[in-house]
Amino acid sequence: MARASVLDTLRVATTALMPIVARGALLRRPSMVRAQEKADADRRLVRLLQRLRDTYGEDRLRLRVPGRSISLVLSREDVQHVLSDVVTYTPANVEKRHALAHFQPDGLLISDAADRPHRRTFTEAVLDTHSSVHALGDVFASKVDEEVTPTAGRLDWDDFAASWWRLVRRIVLGDSAADDSLLIERLKSLRANANWSYFHREEVEHREIFLRHVRSYVDRAEPGSLAARIAAQPAAADVHPESQVAHWLFAFDAAGMATFQALALLASHPSVPRDQDHLRASVLESVRLWPTTPLVLRDSAADGSTLLILAPFFHRDDQRLSYANAFEPEVWLDGRADHALIPFSDGPAVCPGRNLVLFIAAKTLSAMFLEHDFMLTSHPQLAADEPLPGTLNPLGLRFAVTARTVDEVPVG
Repeated sequence: MARASVLDTLRVATTALMPIVARGALLRRPSMVRAQEKADADRRLVRLLQRLRDTYGEDRLRLRVPGRSISLVLSREDVQHVLSDVVTYTPANVEKRHALAHFQPDGLLISDAADRPHRRTFTEAVLDTHSSVHALGDVFASKVDEEVTPTAGRLDWDDFAASWWRLVRRIVLGDSAADDSLLIERLKSLRANANWSYFHREEVEHREIFLRHVRSYVDRAEPGSLAARIAAQPAAADVHPESQVAHWLFAFDAAGMATFQALALLASHPSVPRDQDHLRASVLESVRLWPTTPLVLRDSAADGSTLLILAPFFHRDDQRLSYANAFEPEVWLDGRADHALIPFSDGPAVCPGRNLVLFIAAKTLSAMFLEHDFMLTSHPQLAADEPLPGTLNPLGLRFAVTARTVDEVPVG
């Protein structure tokens, strides 16, 4: 294994790791995301890692970090090797455990080897992981149609997020949670603390109030919600469904950003078809181009060393991918998607909500485009004939929305 110089280690820290931490790994800091979009921070990250690969080769690159063994994964094949082996390379990385414990102390992603299997089984059953369309897909689609009702005028992130969170609460917790914005505000406050991982004390009382709030909906088990699926799924006492639900709510925030980014891409590329397959592929492209989880962490069970997988490097590596900086949803439909593209992670720890998220996101986009057209007014650089920016601030996207005439609305 090659060892990076002190200077290159500092470059990795300042160009790759610190920007990710600064923008907020668990809750985005709007001012930092704006600044990094302006600096095109992720493009700088990609260029740095390309240079490191040219200099040191494709083996793992150990950084010179006092008191820790931390290595960069630079090989596309090694990405798959690491993510496919959750026994040797646990997803319950030490920084991740301390961060997520702020709001989901018993979450699947930070579970140890003993608890992970039955929590994974429970989660996959509730989320219907292995089905392309969830068993409650028709019910969820109806909720999308009821909540996603664009109007002519202007659309920004705040407008979209308000309807998105109503939809998410109805899907996850039930219709009675539609207007419960307090639940999400409590979660956001805990996620802001989680941005600091072990550098911020855990607010145990605040966390317990939030988890009791979640449990109240889980116990209600409203029909047509994931909460009802929880009630129907046998679970051991140490599964702690409220922690799993807390993670789903957190993940749906990233899904909303990915959907909004996909809307911007589609508005800028009107020739892309609007059928469900292409809309689903467009969401995947959104997360490939601008990963909502840019840093994937794994700790070695053997020696406690940490491996860093920087998704933007593999997703936007224009030395290896011909479509690196273009919007190409077709790659997800024709088999060209590279094996190192990990918009939802990969291997046994792949996001169990992947199919559900893609279904909800694609249905949302379909509903938005049904009777309206969208023109991106904030980011002219998303034009189809220009390389896409390395960093995008979804919170800054704005659209002009126009209603189609009756003759223009598609039928069927």
